[in-house]
Amino acid sequence: MMQRLGFAVLVVAVVISAVAVVVIRHDNRVGFSRLVELHSQRDALATEWGRLQLERATLAGSARVDRIARESMGLRMPQTIQVLGDG
Repeated sequence: MMQRLGFAVLVVAVVISAVAVVVIRHDNRVGFSRLVELHSQRDALATEWGRLQLERATLAGSARVDRIARESMGLRMPQTIQVLGDG
């Protein structure tokens, strides 16, 4: 009788262990899938960041600012320079 009880306990322990292995492997696969997804998202964001930095540099370039000031706003360089003192 004790041998059957010991065998039954051993079978239950093996089944529980097998189920635990299946659950852990599934969790690992889900985690790896999420990791790949996040790496892809990171790469896309890094590409977008680089594009935005390039666009900012282009929009803030001194030649562009000078052209917009002259064409759109009608600004021009002063003909004479006047220095004002403190007193």
